Amino acid sequence: MLIGSGNAVTQINTNSIAAGHANFNEAPFRVDMAGNLVANKLTANYASNANSNFSGGAIVGSSINVGNGKFVVNTGGSVYAADGTFQGTINARGGTFEGDIYASGKIHGGTITGARFLTDEPGLYPRVELDPYSIAFGVYSSANSGIQIPAYNNGVSKILFLAIGNESTIYNSPGVGLSIIANGNASLSGDNVSLYAHSGFIRFPSWSVIRNEASSYTLQGELDALWAAINGLAINLTFDQTTRNLKLWSRGGHCCLKRIFRSKIIETFINL
Repeated sequence: MLIGSGNAVTQINTNSIAAGHANFNEAPFRVDMAGNLVANKLTANYASNANSNFSGGAIVGSSINVGNGKFVVNTGGSVYAADGTFQGTINARGGTFEGDIYASGKIHGGTITGARFLTDEPGLYPRVELDPYSIAFGVYSSANSGIQIPAYNNGVSKILFLAIGNESTIYNSPGVGLSIIANGNASLSGDNVSLYAHSGFIRFPSWSVIRNEASSYTLQGELDALWAAINGLAINLTFDQTTRNLKLWSRGGHCCLKRIFRSKIIETFINL
């Protein structure tokens, strides 16, 4: 049966039903004998099939596969997408990321465990680095200059100061205590500098390492000069009970008299 003329026809024949073209297989609307439907556009208040329900804009009880697996939603609600851009908020209870993650805003709250943090790419400076697998914390101005804080280096806690490859160290160990070791010179300055030994001594290897910067004299040199002066002053003493004069004889044979009252020298009378 054929209704209409040309391609503006509706036909019912052994092929089944078709409309919109005289050739059944080119008709924009056709239904074959197996019940397969082809239509350019479908408007329905409700549609249902054996595997899925389409109602109110929702797809229930089905899976989605777009682009031959590029975007997939399975019946368990798991989503796979080859790529994507999200304009709103993503809420998740957990997950795994692979590759690079870029953020132009801030990351707030929570705990990040077992990660390596770099403020710039390796080889670019200045850079701050947190690395739980090597140096725990590092601040670098160049490849060989910066500050490192190893978690536990050779049995002690350390702070390493690097200057063009030269290393100065502050460390603490149970046997030695707190130590500061400089590569080259070390300076300690301030308006007032105080050294206290709470239960012990402030130790120096010798008096010769303590030097006056203005005169360049060492404490050992000053002590030696003082003892030499004392030894040159007197080698013999004579005390007169009547006059209470003390006569001191120097190595050069010179004598001086001092008045003594109540075991104290109170006045010098004469130098001979």
